[in-house]
Amino acid sequence: MPHVSIFKGGGGDGDGDGGDGEPKQRAMPIPQSCRRALSSATAATTPPRREPRALSRTTSINSGSTLVEDASSAAKKPVKELIKSMVGGNVHSSYNAQRERETWMKKPLFNREGESSFSSGADAALRLQQEAIRKDPYQFDLHESIHDITQSIVPLFEKQPRFAWVMKQLMEPERTIMFRVKWVDDDNNMRINRGYRVQYSSAMGPFRGGLRFSSSMNYGQMRMHGFEKTLKSALAGEPWGGASGGADLDVRGKSPEEMRRFCMAFMQALGPFLQAGGDLLEPGPAVGAKEMDVMLAAYRKHIDPAAKEATLFAPEAFRKQADTGRGAALVAGHAMERISKKSVKGLRCALTGSDARSLALARALIELGAAPVSFTDATGALVQPRGFDASDVDALEALLQARGRLSEFHHVSSAAAFHDASTGPVWAHVKGSAELAFPTQSTNEVNADDAAMLVEGGCRGVFEVADRACSTNAVGVLESHKAVFAPSKLVSAVGADQDLNAHFAALLDAVQVASVGVGCDPSNLKVGASVLAFSRVASSRMYA
Repeated sequence: MPHVSIFKGGGGDGDGDGGDGEPKQRAMPIPQSCRRALSSATAATTPPRREPRALSRTTSINSGSTLVEDASSAAKKPVKELIKSMVGGNVHSSYNAQRERETWMKKPLFNREGESSFSSGADAALRLQQEAIRKDPYQFDLHESIHDITQSIVPLFEKQPRFAWVMKQLMEPERTIMFRVKWVDDDNNMRINRGYRVQYSSAMGPFRGGLRFSSSMNYGQMRMHGFEKTLKSALAGEPWGGASGGADLDVRGKSPEEMRRFCMAFMQALGPFLQAGGDLLEPGPAVGAKEMDVMLAAYRKHIDPAAKEATLFAPEAFRKQADTGRGAALVAGHAMERISKKSVKGLRCALTGSDARSLALARALIELGAAPVSFTDATGALVQPRGFDASDVDALEALLQARGRLSEFHHVSSAAAFHDASTGPVWAHVKGSAELAFPTQSTNEVNADDAAMLVEGGCRGVFEVADRACSTNAVGVLESHKAVFAPSKLVSAVGADQDLNAHFAALLDAVQVASVGVGCDPSNLKVGASVLAFSRVASSRMYA
């Protein structure tokens, strides 16, 4: 039986030590705001987890009227009414909002000796950030995610302090499964990797989220992806919660047979902890159709011979990858027209990745009249300053399906140049030849230096496709230069069976309404998306 540890989390207050012995996972700059929070962080513990209740379906957004349906009462609320109720009074209007605010403001946010009540919404946000750092000092990706959303929803904490307690619960996943993956390589050597499944939140519905294999994968990244997936599902209007999983496997150089053996071992270890229909797996980086077919076979062999694919995997997951790429192009088109008053037609676009999502994004941009100028893989970047046309994208897809590399594309087009990964990030090779950027592959693909390089080269907008592809400091650089920025929770908020153009047009309406509702400019899509997503999660039955 593989070694497994299961962690359950809930509110995050209490009186324990809150260990800080987790080994350092990777070095990366800590934002100035997080360093300030770290300097004054104090101790807390975790109470028993609150079990989720049965939830009903969440209404999708439509082009006529943007609606949200509370998971318990199925009451539909227009976005303006939802934001007004959260900023201006109690969500359910069942008792005096001012008296409720005074009551909550007197309570200490964390039940520790000497803990005082918070004095303002900004103070509550700072204390939540401090607590996240105190409990998990090396989970930098999670720190940035919590920092960004708590700063965005300060007006909600100010008007309704109880939402600070909702955020305190959202900072902890409902359940974490960490397990050993034991497998054998082609040289008959036993190999050990670490696997994860973070069932983050079932506030909006059953758990659902992607798998990813990467040598840099760690628990902090898994939590961040699960947190972002929860907010993304809320924005998309989907009846699903958030989850994330994967393993710290370096897929480079692995043979097809090694990948098959690893996937079999991965599912054999994870399978006993998956509830049929209660936690659906989706593809992700290095986890495609072949890998998921092997996992299904392993699940049937070791767990349930009669298992159906639809009870283990999200049925439309692979189509949704392409929809995410097309949706990113549509978000860029709508956002540029609304905020910059300019069309994307004729603009050159830097993309990362070369998977199904990136190829679908490239094709959608070409349909809108824009020109993708780059693709990337693990070995480097393929750049064609004049832009790739539809026939180039078709040829590139055929090359990749034949297990070719981007470096081989010069046989198709002499105008394309391949830059080895050792020569720097793709942003250095597209400086001056990209007005829009679409980081699609990994967290922190764009750091502050990259953002400065992009805007100096004439970049007008950055649209995250991968979760938190831009660091907090990078977003600050983009905002200071008035570049359009759309966060991944908005760009990737694709639901099932939707007219994507109408869906994203309505969603951008709702996000801009939310931004204005908390006193920000409608161009601030980061704040609007965070406020709307949190408002929908906080209105669910779990937190009523």
